[in-house]
Order: sequence, then structure tokens, then C-alpha cells
Amino acid sequence: METSENTEFSRMKPPFIRCGFTADANPRLNREEVFLCEEAASLGDKFCIFHSRSIQKRSEPIRERLEQRIALTSEGEILRLDGSIFPADLSFTGIEFACGVSFCDAEFHGQEIDFSETKFASRAWFCKAAFHGKVSFSRSEFSKGADFKSAMFHGTDFKSAMFHDDVNFFEAQSEIETDFSSVEFRGAADFSCMKFAGPALFYKAVFQGKVSFEYSELPEGASFLAAMFHGDARFWYAKFGEAQADISTDFSSVEFHGNVDFRKAKFQGRSTSFGSAIFYGSARFWATEFVARKTDFFSARFDNQAHFFICSITGTIDFTFVTLEKEAELRFQMVDLPKASFRDVDLRHARFLDVTWNRSTRWREGRWRSRVYDEEVWRRGHEKGTSEKELLDCLARNYRDLKYCYRSAGESPLVGHFHYGLMEVQLYQRGIDLIPDKSARLVQRISLFVQRWSKRLFSWDVLYRLSSGYGEDYAWTALITCLFILFCAFAYFAQTIPQMTPPERIIYLANGTALPVQTYVPLKQQALAALLYSLQVGSLGRVHYYADPSQWPVIAELVYTFESFIVPIQVVFFAVALRNRFRR
Repeated sequence: METSENTEFSRMKPPFIRCGFTADANPRLNREEVFLCEEAASLGDKFCIFHSRSIQKRSEPIRERLEQRIALTSEGEILRLDGSIFPADLSFTGIEFACGVSFCDAEFHGQEIDFSETKFASRAWFCKAAFHGKVSFSRSEFSKGADFKSAMFHGTDFKSAMFHDDVNFFEAQSEIETDFSSVEFRGAADFSCMKFAGPALFYKAVFQGKVSFEYSELPEGASFLAAMFHGDARFWYAKFGEAQADISTDFSSVEFHGNVDFRKAKFQGRSTSFGSAIFYGSARFWATEFVARKTDFFSARFDNQAHFFICSITGTIDFTFVTLEKEAELRFQMVDLPKASFRDVDLRHARFLDVTWNRSTRWREGRWRSRVYDEEVWRRGHEKGTSEKELLDCLARNYRDLKYCYRSAGESPLVGHFHYGLMEVQLYQRGIDLIPDKSARLVQRISLFVQRWSKRLFSWDVLYRLSSGYGEDYAWTALITCLFILFCAFAYFAQTIPQMTPPERIIYLANGTALPVQTYVPLKQQALAALLYSLQVGSLGRVHYYADPSQWPVIAELVYTFESFIVPIQVVFFAVALRNRFRR
């Protein structure tokens, strides 16, 4: 038998001892038939140098034999290394695979596994491959696609890699950080059902084709900062972050050139950001759960329809400075928006169907009405003396736009809700320029305070608000009317108006003489008479139930005069408010 320097790589003349490794057929792993390794078994081992169970084997002979196998495999064939076990210090850096290569079921050991700058001219399969250390595919190039289906990663680095065709990470798992920063996916990219145990980084990644993150799990959050999606993107049932965790999900400055769908996706953790993102296609957030403590679309831009349907929003959600292009429409349907901010947003391009808005818990702020969350923020700041004029201006624009939206939709009751809010804002806008600086002297502060509140209190708007809630609060109008009638009744009662003849009582003495006894009108009877008289005056009745005294006190004259026109006005306000609330 002819000997050579490396007996491990020399093929033995007959009798030939073949490697004992076999693998069952599995179409999911690109094995249509049973795989039989054609390598020669190593001396003293029934397996070849690739399939030897030892992880302490030398790496130099393995790389040398690998390069020989690549040279012997034609471009149309597949170099099958299924089930191979590679030692810790083996490097694949700079290797060029001119043929297809399959590492299905392979094991890669070592703290760092290096595939950086590797070129795969044909398709590469890593199905169910296990990387026991951090693997680097940085600056690698996959010309005909790659398949990492069900692969196991212990930290992954794909920075600046290039995928010219489709890539599949279906059901793959990554235990530590996964980095796809600056990766370019020119074909379809499938991350469905992939589990990212650590942070997932897609900073400046470019997706030219369709991309899917359906059912993927990213408990440590993800960053798609400045990524670009040129095809359709689907994030159905994807889970980002964990509840109560200090984790962020970042889609800031992302460009979605195709349609994007976050149907039943779940965002948890500290925050979720779509700040400055651009949606060129339609965006669907159907049954999406925004459980993160803060979600923001700050300065995002929508060129098409964005539909929020049956979304669950438990934290704050911020649409401040969102831009809606001419053909865009922001649609909210069956969504709760108790903590949604729309500061400086043109809501004339928005539609709100069966939406639940923010409500106050204080009766003096109109607890019956819907309002935007920005009003609550402004009121909290106003109580602390930190309210902003710009926020009031934005609130006024929001309420005008919301009146327009609901009037167009035929939702008249909600038109009244936001009309009330608009009137409140306009009331506080008066004298807003008279707020003193912190460095102002005490005398100047007092002077500006008096001027500011005199403009707010002494106006018809204040009377309109106190009498009927700007013609929108029928319950408050009825309460004020009843209280005023009772007040007038008390004034009449105090002056014994109307005067009533006390019942006549006669006592007969023993000699038969009749002796009249002085009696008094019972207080209950006098009070009821005063109340009925007040109702008579308030209803413009001119047929008196009781005889009027010849001379009335001046106070009684004043009460009679004011009640005769104030109560009818209140009744009109009540009817208007009732109509505004329930008309359709």
C-alpha cells in the first residue's frame, strides 16, 4: 500500500474503508435520499476526519481536506458535509465555495466561529446546524441564497453580509445577541418562528424583497434603526420585548417602501419607537398589542393608509408631529386612545370609528365628555404652573379637526364633546401672554395675575360655561336650572311671598261667646307655596295662584325679574344640549 505524509487524507487502495456516517432522507434538510459519506475513515476510527466525534481534532488537516473537496466538486454539484463536527480553532475565513455546500446537522465548536469574508457562489445549507460559540459571517457573500432553517446560534454576527437571493431562518434560535447590521437582503428573507433570546440588531439593514417575521420572538427587544424595507414586510404574531422589562424596540427612521403588516404583533417592555419612520405603502396594525409603557410615532410620515384596528394600547402612544400626505389616511377603528397624543397633527386626514378617548375624573372638567390626552397633560402642567402656549394652540387645532372628522362621519354627539374642549382651550388662551417670568417682581406678578384672570372670568364665555357647559352638558344645565329655581323659592319664602291667609280658628266660651284666635301658616305650606310661585314665574305664567301683596320689597322685585328671563333661557339651553347629545 502506498503511503503519504498525511495518512488521514490518503484514500486507501482496495480494500477501501468508507466512513460509517449515514443520515436519513429528510426533504426539509435538502436530503431527498439517505446520505452516505464517501470519505475514507480515519485510522483507528470508523468515521472520517469530518465526522469524527472528537472535538479535539486538529483543524489544519480539516481545512486542507475541505479545500481539496471544494476543488474536486463541480459547480453544479453539492458538497455534502452533513453531520460534520468542526473543532474549536478551525477558521473558514476567505474560503470560496464555487459549488453548493450543505452543513445540515453540522456542529461548530469553539468560542468564536469565523466565516467572515466567505463567499458562497452557489446555495448554502446550514439547516439544523449547531453553532456552540459566537459565529461571524461578517462581509460574507451568498450568491444563490442560504438556508439556516432550525439552526442553533450562540451569538451571531452578519454585519455587512450580502444575500443575493432568498435566505431562510425559519425556526432558527439565537441564544445571545444577533447582529444583522448593514446586511443587504436582495431576495426574500424569512425569519418566521425564529427565537431571538438576546437583542436583535438590524441597524441599516436593507431588505429588497419580501420579509417575514411571523411568529418570531424577540424578548430582549430589537433595533431596526434606519433599516429599509423595499418589499412587503409581515410581522404577524411577532412578540417584541417582555412585560415589565427595561427593554426597547426601535423602528426609528425605518423606511417601508412596500406594505407592512403588524397583525396581532405584541410590543412589550419600556418603549416602542417608530420615530421618523416613513410608510410609503399601507400599514396595518390589526389587533396589535402595544403593551409597552410608551409607544411613539414621533415625526413619522404616512403616504398611504395606516389602519389601527382593535388595537390594545395600555401605555402612552405619541403621534406628535406625524405627517399625513395628501393621499394618506390615519384610521382608528375600535381602539382605546385614553393616552394618545396628537400634538401638531392634521387630523382632517384621520378617521375615528368606535374610538374610546380620554376622560377626566373631575366633574368641573366635564367628566361626561371625550377629550384628547394632550388636554390632561396641559391641565397637569397648568396646575403646576408649567403649561405651554404652544400646547394650547395644538389642542385648539386638534379639537377643530376632530369636530370636522366627526361631523363628516355623522357622529353629532362627539362633535359636541370636542366643541366643549375647544371652548375650554379658547377660554384659557385669553391672557396667556400675561404669564410673568420667574424673575418678575412680586408687584408685577400680582398685576399680571389680576389682568389675566379678569380676561378669563369676566366674559360671556364664562357665563355660557357655567350656565350650560357651552350648550353641550344637559345634566349640568338641568342642575343649574333647578338650583336657581330653588334659590328663588328660598328668596320668596324668606319674604313670605306669596302671602297666605292663615286658617281661622274660633274658640267658644262657656257663655257661648265666639272668640277668634290668631294662627300662623305652617312652614311646610309656606315653603311649598314659595316653590310653586317660583315655578310659576320661571314658566312665564301670568295667572297667579295667589294674590300678590300690594307692595313688594325691592329684593323680591329683582328676584322676580331675573327669574322670569333666566329660567326660560336655561330651559332652552337644556333642550339644545339634549338635542346635541342624542341627535343622529
